[in-house]
Amino acid sequence: MTTQMIVVLISDRHADPSVYVFPKDKLLAALAFARGEALLMARGDEKDMRVSLSQAMENQGWLWYAEVGPEGDSVRVQTVPLQ
Repeated sequence: MTTQMIVVLISDRHADPSVYVFPKDKLLAALAFARGEALLMARGDEKDMRVSLSQAMENQGWLWYAEVGPEGDSVRVQTVPLQ
């Protein structure tokens, strides 16, 4: 049986990546957390946050993605199977 979890991955070019794990039934909490972290990285300026999601990203289990700032920092939410 395959179970899924939700992972929030924060990539900042000036720090090690951060990974936060949520149970699948906490999707809204994971999305709210990710958006909040992206806003913090953007210093509260939503114009500095570019949210997008391509079909290829969706096919890989990504649920939300935001690129922040000019250096390619990002926050993403994705499902990850546990076997």
